[in-house]
Amino acid sequence: MQDDVFVEGLARAEEVRIALTDRFEWFTHDTGFSHLTQVRDSGLPTREYEPWEIPVDVKEARGGEANCRILCFHPLGAKLRPPSSKERPHIRLAVAGADLPKLVGLDWTYEQKLVRSRRRARASAPIEDVSVEIANELGSVSVYEPIKPELLRVWTIGASDDPAAWPWLNDTKNDEIMKF
Repeated sequence: MQDDVFVEGLARAEEVRIALTDRFEWFTHDTGFSHLTQVRDSGLPTREYEPWEIPVDVKEARGGEANCRILCFHPLGAKLRPPSSKERPHIRLAVAGADLPKLVGLDWTYEQKLVRSRRRARASAPIEDVSVEIANELGSVSVYEPIKPELLRVWTIGASDDPAAWPWLNDTKNDEIMKF
């Protein structure tokens, strides 16, 4: 076990990604409806964080703040769905686990102390197992690359909760999209 759970997960990112996508088939992201045109054109971008928001060990492991831009996703089926930080109304987008970028890790934007305590409590367990447990409990993972628009499905009016049944974002008209 490394000193920092977030860095440990990044060091074993491939194994963490496999474990997460074996447990969760779909990952969703809520964003403001006002961002829809940008998302249709460019996909979901990673977000820049203030230097003080990024764990020091993560900055060092990633080679500086510029490499710490992330995008957070909710693993569908997790116990908790954290609230979105974007303005309302929201839209919900989904990406299949198989289409997530290679670098997937624990979300360090909130509950850092809790995540670290969960790791200490399971110090001998593989980081990929602990990552799945934490993602299931807290409802959020992060990716370090943008998601292309052609990989995104969108929740539409009258659609079920199953993203596999949702249409592709770029095949959908704005007035068909569920806003909440």
